[in-house]
Amino acid sequence: NICFFLANSRHIVKKCIHKPTNTTMAIKYLIIPQSRVQDDQILIRLKAMRREIDNLYMLRSWPNIVDFYGLCIYEGQALLCMQLMDLSLKELYILVHNEKGKDENFPEELVICVFVKIVDALLFCKDRGIMHRDIKPTNVLVNNTGEIKLCDFGESRILEDGAATSFAGTIA
Repeated sequence: NICFFLANSRHIVKKCIHKPTNTTMAIKYLIIPQSRVQDDQILIRLKAMRREIDNLYMLRSWPNIVDFYGLCIYEGQALLCMQLMDLSLKELYILVHNEKGKDENFPEELVICVFVKIVDALLFCKDRGIMHRDIKPTNVLVNNTGEIKLCDFGESRILEDGAATSFAGTIA
């Protein structure tokens, strides 16, 4: 039962119900790159996909990082099964401004709460030697129970001697 999907140039996320457990979850579809010839770009994309899956698995138990339920391979795609959240911080920001008017500031208490939760998630990542590298409002998710969680570890990297060795993420 697919209710919605979010698509960009790299992946699609769909809301689905796991029928045996009646669990609603988000499924991120990643196309597994394939070629008959050895291609450096395909190897880079495969390594990035593997890194995202490994990092989600390593970080799955932290309350401020989106829950990772598992992985399936289906018709040439990796399906990452994760906790379904209600909206991104960007969408929440738009909702608040539409409700209160564009001249009103985003509530300071909410900003502080988001900041604390995301810093907590980033510290947990750092303790595991992982750097997220793409913090932005669309990668911070909230739900109607007040949870605030970090998601999308597609650009994340394992830190080498505690430092980053390259630039990545969203330029803006």
